[in-house]
Amino acid sequence: MRAINDNAELYATVRLILGALQDAGEHESSAAIDRALSFSSLPGEVLGEVRAQLLRARDLPALRTDEPRRLTEVSLAYLDRVLGPALD
Repeated sequence: MRAINDNAELYATVRLILGALQDAGEHESSAAIDRALSFSSLPGEVLGEVRAQLLRARDLPALRTDEPRRLTEVSLAYLDRVLGPALD
């Protein structure tokens, strides 16, 4: 998958990740990421919360398969470009 270039592409990609989590029965993680998409009216806060939830969920088995892993990686790469690197 190519790099994400804007927030609309990020949103569409995160929706695909949510689908993979739902299909795998990871409803709690899916709901947490879904809530992050509407966390605030401030875009920076939404992006930061989405990144935090993706970082929490990325090691789940549902996101370790090829396509969900790629989707998660490109999403996190975009978020790092926009927000700066995540702090540990």
